[in-house]
Amino acid sequence: WYQRRVRGHISLNFPIIISQIFDNTYSYIADFGKYGKSSGEFWGVNGLCSHSNGDILVVDSDNNCLSVHSSDGRFISVFGRRGEERWEFLYPHSVATDDVGNVYVSDWATTGST
Repeated sequence: WYQRRVRGHISLNFPIIISQIFDNTYSYIADFGKYGKSSGEFWGVNGLCSHSNGDILVVDSDNNCLSVHSSDGRFISVFGRRGEERWEFLYPHSVATDDVGNVYVSDWATTGST
């Protein structure tokens, strides 16, 4: 649940749905994601894509990680953390895959190869 404060008072209280899944006719299937800073939660989603194996990859700039979810949105794993070395990120902002399953993450400030 998200609470917005206006002039020091809580004025709105509603659930945060981070991502929604639709089929090829744009019919709703499911939603997934929880607002937060723990594994599987999202703090600053900037992009997502699907992997050739069906997983959904979500890049989270504020959590400095890539979150992996099943095709129905179930959390599988997370990789990356804040830093400037390999496998670390400083504000990753997009993710893509290629035909053989390699994953590409673009990052605003990392100096190492990620």
